[in-house]
Amino acid sequence: MEYFQGDTVRLKATFPDFDGQLFDPTDLRVRIFNRQWQQIGADITTDIVRLDVGVYIAPYTLPVGVDWIAYEWSGRDAAGRPVVARRTLEPIRARQ
Repeated sequence: MEYFQGDTVRLKATFPDFDGQLFDPTDLRVRIFNRQWQQIGADITTDIVRLDVGVYIAPYTLPVGVDWIAYEWSGRDAAGRPVVARRTLEPIRARQ
């Protein structure tokens, strides 16, 4: 997959429990990090779309001048325990 700075992508996460069953966490948010693991921008808490039980996407516009990002989805399970899903996007190319 090719990614380009300035394009809007859909960041996706799935949340399985210990038995592999998908569940809907509460207090969902997405954080974006650069290579140095410094957060880029504010937490994303709006524009999160539930596609199905335990499956979510959020639109995100890739920043200009950044060639790699990590994104982290976080929330809480039914018992209030934290849940996290992380992925990376690379390389992110500049438009020529």
